[in-house]
Amino acid sequence: MSIEMLVFAGFEYYFRPVSPTSTEEHVLARIGDRNVAVSFVTHSDLRELMASIIASSVLCSLADGVLLDTESAEFVSAADALAWGKRGEEEIRRDLSARPRARRDAR
Repeated sequence: MSIEMLVFAGFEYYFRPVSPTSTEEHVLARIGDRNVAVSFVTHSDLRELMASIIASSVLCSLADGVLLDTESAEFVSAADALAWGKRGEEEIRRDLSARPRARRDAR
């Protein structure tokens, strides 16, 4: 018996230089001398959101970055990024498991 499963879990990734003239002062104060910004964009799929949360927290941690959580408008340090990512993953996992099975498998 062969079981095939197709999982869609992706996000858009944008990399750009930080411009002091087009970046808000409070953001510049938090990022210090860092000169690039990376954005992870998802569209209405919790699995995509989970993938972007994991990827962004790992990248932030490895690159000594500063993460901006756009949901809470809070900045997350590199030292706290993995814990932030784990919390986000757990929240989404709970949300996904609470959904009716037929709806999750519709894709």
